[in-house]
Amino acid sequence: MPGREVLLVLNDLDSSAQVFVDNYHELRKYLQYVQTNPGYIFLGLDQARKQQMEDVFAETRRLVHNFLAASFTLVDHSRCTRDRITPALSDAYQVESGRRFTSDGVAQFWQGLRNFQTHYRPIPLHIVGRAFPPYPPDPPSRALMMRRAELLEWDNWTSAAKAWLRENDDDIDVLDTSTNYFEKVKDFQLWFLEQMRQTRELDLAAFLKREEEYHLLYVETRLDAWLTNPDAGPLDDRALFLHIFDLEDFKALEAMRPASPQRTETALAILRRHFHVPAPLADKFVRAYSDRRFFR
Repeated sequence: MPGREVLLVLNDLDSSAQVFVDNYHELRKYLQYVQTNPGYIFLGLDQARKQQMEDVFAETRRLVHNFLAASFTLVDHSRCTRDRITPALSDAYQVESGRRFTSDGVAQFWQGLRNFQTHYRPIPLHIVGRAFPPYPPDPPSRALMMRRAELLEWDNWTSAAKAWLRENDDDIDVLDTSTNYFEKVKDFQLWFLEQMRQTRELDLAAFLKREEEYHLLYVETRLDAWLTNPDAGPLDDRALFLHIFDLEDFKALEAMRPASPQRTETALAILRRHFHVPAPLADKFVRAYSDRRFFR
């Protein structure tokens, strides 16, 4: 069924998007830790702790590498997804990606940074900060920065990236600019996902309707069988909703007393989040859930 293929392909793309998101948050969490942890206040000033500082730089470079690798994987996966399920979007995709990234200095800088560290040299990092009193009202602060002058020594930046670097009077803040780039990629992916869903809307709707019919028929068939012979043994939540509810749903239900009105109402509300539940099926559901024999 075409809609099923579309949904599977979109789910595959989502897995690459999630890796990109996770790698960004890992980078951000580490940078925030270094920049706010009291143990790192004098790191950029204390020569005796040079090795610790080099360890911070090495870990930052590793996390930046992972962030950029995931970004380029997502780009490749997005293009493959476009060509596989929505080839008609090719022109719009090129126009939109060009508008958002090709002439954008921050985006071009971060995309070029992968080649900088792969083909030229490690990212030139240093720590800057204010470590002396008076502190109030602000606490001691520091930031991991990339040396702008050393970045500009590389000749292979795109014109947009080079212009952006030259326009900046200061060195480049890793956390601020990586966040800026992350938000640009995220916004583009949301746009792209919406365009694909609109283009394949009819196929997706047809598949989801058939899927809903299948799941509701499965639930009703299991309930009919149990209601016909409730003494044959319990059925319970997991057997009835294994492919519909998630783990958190089951945990929430299992924390409630079996056959209680609260558990019955909660389970039915969760089911209605997924599907339109016809009144006859809801009646069968309430009858089964109100019977203690239904539960293990």
